[in-house]
Amino acid sequence: MQGELRTFPVDSTATPWFNAISYAWGLPKFQNAIQVGESQIPIPDSLFSFLSMKLNEESWWWADSVCINQADDLEKAHQVPLMKDIFQSAGNTYVWLGEKSDDSDEALAFLNYMGKEFWRECEQCPSVRYPSWIQALASRDGEHRAKWDAVERLFQRPWWRRVWTVQEYIVSGSIEIWCGNNTISGPIFNKALSAIWACHRATGTFRYEAQWNRNRILEKYNIYWPNPSLTALLAYLGDHFSTDPRDRIYSLVGLVSDADILGSPNYDASVASLYTNFVKSFVDKHRSLDVICFATRFTDPEDTRSEEKLPSWVPNWSVPVTPLVVPLMVSQGAREHIGNLRPHWACKHSASYAASLEQKPEVSFSANLNEMKSHGIILDVLDGLSQVSSWATPTTNEQRKHDALTQPTSIHHLPTRRLLHRTAQRNVDIVESVMRCLVLDRKDHYMNHSAPPTRFISELRSLVDEATRGKAQKFTHFKTWFQANRFFKVNGSDLDTLFKGTFSPRIPSAHELPEPSYRSDISERQTFASRFHDTAVKMAMRFAVTEHGLLVMTPNRSKKGDVISILYGCSVPVVLRKYDKTDQYQFIGECYVDGYMNGEALSGDPNFEQHTFSLV
Repeated sequence: MQGELRTFPVDSTATPWFNAISYAWGLPKFQNAIQVGESQIPIPDSLFSFLSMKLNEESWWWADSVCINQADDLEKAHQVPLMKDIFQSAGNTYVWLGEKSDDSDEALAFLNYMGKEFWRECEQCPSVRYPSWIQALASRDGEHRAKWDAVERLFQRPWWRRVWTVQEYIVSGSIEIWCGNNTISGPIFNKALSAIWACHRATGTFRYEAQWNRNRILEKYNIYWPNPSLTALLAYLGDHFSTDPRDRIYSLVGLVSDADILGSPNYDASVASLYTNFVKSFVDKHRSLDVICFATRFTDPEDTRSEEKLPSWVPNWSVPVTPLVVPLMVSQGAREHIGNLRPHWACKHSASYAASLEQKPEVSFSANLNEMKSHGIILDVLDGLSQVSSWATPTTNEQRKHDALTQPTSIHHLPTRRLLHRTAQRNVDIVESVMRCLVLDRKDHYMNHSAPPTRFISELRSLVDEATRGKAQKFTHFKTWFQANRFFKVNGSDLDTLFKGTFSPRIPSAHELPEPSYRSDISERQTFASRFHDTAVKMAMRFAVTEHGLLVMTPNRSKKGDVISILYGCSVPVVLRKYDKTDQYQFIGECYVDGYMNGEALSGDPNFEQHTFSLV
């Protein structure tokens, strides 16, 4: 294989028509090369198979492994800011998924059908209820099962989760997706994805989050302004990978609204330096500490940091994390310095978290950036924690012990005579507080609106009633949680006693409630059961109480004795863990504290004194 290597200015009219190639490198095998003059340029085996098929006529091509000297960090740093322009300028972008398999042709043929004939039929169907022929085609167990299986295997190929390919795909003007000798165009593929989503709405099964998420980014990039923040996009692509952990950040700079926060790419800097400086730059630019809350999710298991040590308050973006549209409370749409990837129709909001009001962060960083000192207040100390239910499967005996129910021991939660004089209204207030905790006081999947107390209490009552009576129910996650925690103590009573003595007759029956799912019908995302699923299962949070009786929702890895604080400049409270015999703290994660999410602790309460936290 022979070729010519030449340099052209990417923004010049003199630049000839060229094709760009988007592909996954795979294993670093270089058994082949392109002869350029008297030199040979090694190329990855994954790329060679495509070039062997396509380079049969004279044309210009751009591929990163050939056109960028991967051994030269300075050249890579220079090329990274140009990647967006390169793929935007390409006459055509070829996505190469790899060589054909036994069923890849069947998968592409089915996708072409879904994006053409089926799409036209689908557009004419009602928005929620679909005719029987669509339900039959959508069934994973029907006559089309082999086609769905083929599509699923095609979607498991590495290209879909290589983080560099996201920008390459989004900014390209003309796209062809190839596998072996067969292809589908970008526009037809996008329609096929929408058709698959319609099938999902008809059957309630969807397994293609990486593809759908890419489609949502494309929609936001092409239609809706502004582009997402870098932090939101990093979280949304939490299950994407890069060979170099620094590229988890650098690969996305062409798609975000705040790329200037990074400065110029620098491959001489360590991963730890890049990730830590990103946090510092975010705090300096936005005057907010919300970014540190992403260390709630992006942290190594059991607090062990791989390869390079990161401070606990720095998100480790190289850790694979299941993506969520709204992964954290600080991702709320009301705060655009982070924001989220919610669809355009869900952009209106009527509620926001503002635990520190408009107080700006008061922070300082050590010279080596290993320590951040922040002013704030201590709200309370964790006392009792509910059990982490069986959907979060523990892997060690130590984790099983940690995840077990821990009853509170402070006097605020012990049965006393004052319980005899506690009014029925006080019990109602406690139950409503529990309800707000379990849904983070939000009505909807995108956290735009406050929880409706009357309706959510009614739905909670129905779920508790059926879980108590042992009836089969479709909301298995709530049933599992309640049965594990019904005797958890809250202000002197257990949850079982509180619920039984407080609830009015149940309306409606739990069997009449919509089932929580990923379906796009808005009503199905605005039930108590769906919000509980978001909070306890997806966001991995556990119900807890503090020494002085506050009710909270905290990260699963929290422990008895952890400190709940409000750091100035952070829109939600956080959990910190004090190191023994030191004045230093480990950051654990964001938390919900009922009654203190909107500045109540900073609006004149004399019980809270300012404290300086040294986070390491």
